[in-house]
Amino acid sequence: MTNPEQLQQLGLPPADQIGFVVRDLEQSMAAYAPLFGPFSTMDGSVTQVRYRGRNEDAGLKLAFGRSGDLEIELIQWVSGHSPHREFIEKGREGMHHIRFRVEDADAWIARLEALGYAAIWYKRFSADTTFAYLEGRPRAPQGAAWHEAVARWRELPSDAGARFDSSVAIDAAALEPGTVYGFGRTRRAAWWGAVHRRADVLRMEGKLGRVPEYVEPQEAQP
Repeated sequence: MTNPEQLQQLGLPPADQIGFVVRDLEQSMAAYAPLFGPFSTMDGSVTQVRYRGRNEDAGLKLAFGRSGDLEIELIQWVSGHSPHREFIEKGREGMHHIRFRVEDADAWIARLEALGYAAIWYKRFSADTTFAYLEGRPRAPQGAAWHEAVARWRELPSDAGARFDSSVAIDAAALEPGTVYGFGRTRRAAWWGAVHRRADVLRMEGKLGRVPEYVEPQEAQP
């Protein structure tokens, strides 16, 4: 994992924000007001943000306070998919991220990739406004080893003499999640999306026939 000395040598500017993910924004503002108040609030919802390889919307409620020159951000996840939802669903609450304001965010992301970081939540709003949440990847090669690995991956050839009848590009972000239910070699059925209603469950059971309880699909199950 990247150590603090490596990050310091990059020349990042001073951090200008600490973000806290909270379960209840109103209660958290009241609790933190003596330290960081007064707070201002806003709807922080965003649409079509690149999140772990997919375009996702997220409903967020935000509050902003200060500690001297440092901005304090409180974030309540409301809906959709984002790193804040992950944090809450893992049973966590509290300090979540540190923000650095930089010129040319994409160039900084490329530099940090070489130190084992990846942009997991990213959106470019305009030519001069981009945000990205970066997450460490402990097993990724770092430093010179990263650049060597990238060069090696780019040189990987197809098999000698390989021919392709056609090339197909698939936008994975547009694919609907799917599940294959079944057991044994012949009793299985694919289902795309969520099993929303009891009628869906009955149709699925009709495809599978009589199934053990541990396989039976349930209503509202993804």
